[in-house]
Amino acid sequence: MRVRIKDRKRFSIGCVVLLLMILNLIFALSKRSEGIPAGNEFVKTSYVALAADKDGSISSVENKYFKKYVIDGQKDFKDIKWEDTKDFIEIHLNKDDLLKVNLKGDKPSEAKDIFYDNLKDGFVIKIKKNFNENNFVYLDKNNSKKINILVSKLEKPFHNTVVIDAGHGGVDKGANKGNIYEKDLTLKIANYALEELRFAGYKVVMTRDSDKLLSLREIGDITNAASADVFVSVHINENKSSVFKGITSYYYDPNGFQKNERMKFAKIMQDNLIKSDEWEDRGILRQNLAVLRYSQIPCVLIECGFLSNEEDKAKLSKDEVLRNIGVNIEKGITNYLAAE
Repeated sequence: MRVRIKDRKRFSIGCVVLLLMILNLIFALSKRSEGIPAGNEFVKTSYVALAADKDGSISSVENKYFKKYVIDGQKDFKDIKWEDTKDFIEIHLNKDDLLKVNLKGDKPSEAKDIFYDNLKDGFVIKIKKNFNENNFVYLDKNNSKKINILVSKLEKPFHNTVVIDAGHGGVDKGANKGNIYEKDLTLKIANYALEELRFAGYKVVMTRDSDKLLSLREIGDITNAASADVFVSVHINENKSSVFKGITSYYYDPNGFQKNERMKFAKIMQDNLIKSDEWEDRGILRQNLAVLRYSQIPCVLIECGFLSNEEDKAKLSKDEVLRNIGVNIEKGITNYLAAE
């Protein structure tokens, strides 16, 4: 039996509209299966949210500037395979890289912004971004078993700029005792300070990030070109006598230039450096040192213990102590800038 259609034009338009609705539904479902935002709501189907576990290999901490994730591997990472996509940071790992693909924590919970998916040759960790810029993925410079991820919580998270100088480097080993060299200790401390400062919302300029030697003039040029707020040069002391020990903060004001600011910076830095690990307080000293003389901004040179003293050398042999110095450098800078 033939059915007659009275209004073929209206019928044709209806068919087209229906077809478009079906195609739109198929497209939306495909996007959702890929974990892509649909409208204002994120719909996740393919990726699985990470659950908490006391033995989890991924930890997180946050402040008003960044959310920081640390991936703890079972072995050293030689490099990081990762992608910066439109909405996510995706980190590709091998099956045996982690003990447990979980967030570290005692209370059962499910993350809202970090997921994982199994692949044929491993798995991928997927972290949601807030902004396309000022997100960082990098190997921990003091522990190659760790991958650090910083996800910016603000479009512009950096409020101040700091220059950190790891003293000596390259053929200039600095103070040394056996196979312990000042140039290595200062770089470790500088890297710990970098971690703390960046997380606290500072843009950090490192005069060196590897084992190389810079002239004192080059250090001054880097500092003055950085448009920075403060400069900190990290050193380790030594003396012919093994009696001397402790931490000293040096300042210098050429012809009285920034005298009050530089003295105040040295005093605040010294007060913070001695708060951990029972360091002897050797106070602040005014001395005509080239890196301080060349700097056009408030600056301090810190001597973090004596390698020639057995007690100080024992402290400087511990990564925890070096990290504490880095933490206290950040606190000193923050306290100084807050007091301006």
